[in-house]
Amino acid sequence: MPRSYSEVEIQLEKLTENLQNTGLWSDKQPSQEAMASVVPFAVDTMPLENWLQFIFIPNMRELIKNKLPLPSKLKILPIAELSFVHVANKQFLLTNIRNIDELFDGELDE
Repeated sequence: MPRSYSEVEIQLEKLTENLQNTGLWSDKQPSQEAMASVVPFAVDTMPLENWLQFIFIPNMRELIKNKLPLPSKLKILPIAELSFVHVANKQFLLTNIRNIDELFDGELDE
């Protein structure tokens, strides 16, 4: 599926809303040590919702703002399904994450 910066930005906005609507949005930023994790999804230092909020969304927005190349592939859904197993009303959040993953199955179309 072709993707554009605007399509990705729309999905990032939806992701922000879905994290807020499911009660996963945090007012407290993780420590500098947690933010410095080099492990995928920072699973060693923070829950996935914090990685999405404080690392993934800001980094993607920075790439979009500067018209830099976006990742060629994303596979966030498998870990999201595991991480959010006990989250009530998670369906919109998981669908949103699936949509984000699918955007990165094609070539960038500006």
